[in-house]
Amino acid sequence: MDIRPLKSKLKIVFPEECENFMVEEALSVLKETNLAAKPAAEIDLSAVRTMDTTFVNILVSLLNTLKEKGIKYEITGKSSEVSRVMGLYGLGI
Repeated sequence: MDIRPLKSKLKIVFPEECENFMVEEALSVLKETNLAAKPAAEIDLSAVRTMDTTFVNILVSLLNTLKEKGIKYEITGKSSEVSRVMGLYGLGI
């Protein structure tokens, strides 16, 4: 996971393999980031080719945290795999 501050937002890029073995790294990056540093966030899922339940939970938790902090967000680059996995959980993300 890569988080880059842009001029007016944070860009949060999910990795190609969103699977259990990547969880520690993703959570570490998220914990080190001040999500409230910018008024908006872009969640880029364009690189995602595989996503397991753990990363579904990370994504949902991230969205809830942004919402609770009043940070506007947009999800970009949603692949067919992400849409398929979200659909399995009944999430219309």
